Amino acid sequence: KLQTGDIVEILTVPTAKGPSLDWIKVVKTTQARTKINQWYKTHNRDENIAKGKDIVDKEIRKAGIENINLFKEQYCSDAMDKFALKSHEDVFASIGFEGVVSSKLVKYLQDRIKKLTDKKEKDTVVVKTGVRKTTSSNGVIVKGIDNCLVRLSKCCNPVLGDDIIGYITRGRGVSVHRLDCSNVVHATEADKRRMIEVTWDETINCSFDADLLITAINRNGLLLEVSAELSNLNIPIHGINARIHDNISILELTVAVLNGEQLNFVIKKLKNISGITDIKRTNR
Repeated sequence: KLQTGDIVEILTVPTAKGPSLDWIKVVKTTQARTKINQWYKTHNRDENIAKGKDIVDKEIRKAGIENINLFKEQYCSDAMDKFALKSHEDVFASIGFEGVVSSKLVKYLQDRIKKLTDKKEKDTVVVKTGVRKTTSSNGVIVKGIDNCLVRLSKCCNPVLGDDIIGYITRGRGVSVHRLDCSNVVHATEADKRRMIEVTWDETINCSFDADLLITAINRNGLLLEVSAELSNLNIPIHGINARIHDNISILELTVAVLNGEQLNFVIKKLKNISGITDIKRTNR
């Protein structure tokens, strides 16, 4: 503990990676604690975002809210104002770093997401037709059924160009699945009798969410390079989850693409990033 008049010699090390979080327990001034916090916020931003998304994802699933896209700014816009944050990424970075009280912000996001999700369910498009086929706003034609609800299943997230099949649900219209979806492959005989032929409307102009599982050798900057490459390709990221197991990085991404051809191109470009060993589409 320093006394007035003490002279201190400061030794620097060129290989130092920065301050330690343990220093916060030792330093005495608010300015020192603020500087340490600022350093970690700036230098570990990608990790904080990924950690924050994982925290929110676990909490909202506990609350029973499934299949939401965490990166959608609509879920965070009010939270940005309420907690004085500049962007929706700052929301998750703050939770990951614990710069804000995560429990309060997670609860706020839970309520916001549930409200918007419930509204989306009510606003599902009822399609119109003059013939015996229905085209939904997501570009799927259902043959033989008039005026039904059509939605893309979140368990496999089909995109334009995939081989697809429709499933007549109880009270929720037709759910569209990829043919390789596990729910289709392992369908019971009773479920198979509820399946119906569907096709893509090639004239539709909209984007589709696709889930990717990326496996790579863990290294610094990997997540940043993946994000930068998707940004260069003008591919929006609608969800992200990152974890490390036995020095292997596992990234789960939800990206928005126009069709299967574009998705394959994106996968090809990402495979060129150093350290990535495998990329595949997933079923949730």
